[in-house]
Amino acid sequence: MDILQTLDNELKNSHWSLEEKKRHLYIRSCQLLTYDTRHYFVNTTDGLRNIKNASKILESINNNEIDLTNVTDNRVNCYSWAKSYKQMQNELLNSDAKVVENMFGTHAWVFFGHKADATVESDLTRVKMKLCTTGYDLSTESDKFIYDYQTPKKLKLMDKNIGYIKENYCNLEALVNLLKVEFQEQNIPQEEALFWWLYHLMDTYQHLQKNLLYFEDASFGISYLFKYFVASEVRNITERITLFDDSNDDWEFIDIYKIPYLGETFYYALLPCEEGYDFIEITYLDALNYATSLQGPNRRQLLRK
Repeated sequence: MDILQTLDNELKNSHWSLEEKKRHLYIRSCQLLTYDTRHYFVNTTDGLRNIKNASKILESINNNEIDLTNVTDNRVNCYSWAKSYKQMQNELLNSDAKVVENMFGTHAWVFFGHKADATVESDLTRVKMKLCTTGYDLSTESDKFIYDYQTPKKLKLMDKNIGYIKENYCNLEALVNLLKVEFQEQNIPQEEALFWWLYHLMDTYQHLQKNLLYFEDASFGISYLFKYFVASEVRNITERITLFDDSNDDWEFIDIYKIPYLGETFYYALLPCEEGYDFIEITYLDALNYATSLQGPNRRQLLRK
């Protein structure tokens, strides 16, 4: 895919200001790219010691520079995303932007008067869910960063102007409040409560699924929904175990949720499907099979019921 040409066509057909064009490129970078989940596992001492080809994979992730004219792999980490967003601004807007890293050389973002960081708090997925962004901060100065406290208001106006949202960002609180009323009216017994809420979580996920095609995005999406649809006393004792098949360097991932409830344990899994990833209930034997056939530092948590 030629991302630069696609974005150039979008900008040519717009009547946006320069600031709105920069914002559009940020939004589109988050929609078109996804975080490389492998990085979490190979970027640790244990991972480098225990995972096959971990050092080779880590090196390839850290040195990855995406060819935006011919994207065949859209996975990024903070550095490769920052280089890509800088290139978008430089080449499509003839605008000066630079990649900045922290003093330890472990994290990078883009500075162009304002500050953009799509990886620090998962904007790469938040945008795919039509949520407000958390890593795009406006500055009151052009040559140094001084946070503009009008940032949320200004960004919302820009996001409406460029068509990212119509009026408001996705608001799950409004939906959940309506469901709470329905839940009370139906007088759901306690033994059915968890599954009533998980049904509505899965229903909501299905509406988002077409935009969450990659594992990192789907995994974040389910975790985000858990915060709204699952009571804190259950959520706080739920374990999410990520497993992977590292038989080749691309890896396949799944998430298994181990949910204790009323003296029993229930298992749900985020599994690959034709439309991206499905979130479904599985049996304990299924969970055991995944734990014994796949890798993951926490897989032994599934071996005890």
